[in-house]
Amino acid sequence: MDESFGTRQLPPPPPCPQGRLYTVRTGDTLYRIARRFNVPLDALIRANPQIRDPNLIYPGQQICVPVAVPGPPGALGACSLALNPQVPEAFGGVLWLRTLNGRTHILVAGIELPPPANFGETRYTARFTWDGSGYNLPLSEFSPGVWVGYAVERLPAEFFNATLFVYPGPVLGGNVARCD
Repeated sequence: MDESFGTRQLPPPPPCPQGRLYTVRTGDTLYRIARRFNVPLDALIRANPQIRDPNLIYPGQQICVPVAVPGPPGALGACSLALNPQVPEAFGGVLWLRTLNGRTHILVAGIELPPPANFGETRYTARFTWDGSGYNLPLSEFSPGVWVGYAVERLPAEFFNATLFVYPGPVLGGNVARCD
């Protein structure tokens, strides 16, 4: 298949025996990819000699992501994202992610959410969707109007480009690819 970006021919993917191939998405940078997969940025750059300028990668380009490196809490791989209210009654929320040893810790919290009964339901669920797939994270009421969900999962690379909405409603929303 002839992949190109405008008139630019994308370089072929590098050999990747000690990692996995990842397809660059809109908004990706090598820095964000390194954080997402808990890999030092210099290791990601070394694994991709076909990239002449590490500040210039293109959607559709395939790169090699080396095996993740374990690290202490707060090390590479953690990001957070403010979740935007989708209804006037909702104040907001946050998504926090950290990948370690191939497992992703997921924390979703919503603050000052209307009772789910307003939408005919008894609880909220964070729904992540990507490429026809999805993952649901049930939320529990921590205190009145504050809903929290936490899980640790092995998720495909495509998860990190998922859209997230908190239902019923939706009351909150965001795009995982914007997690910094």
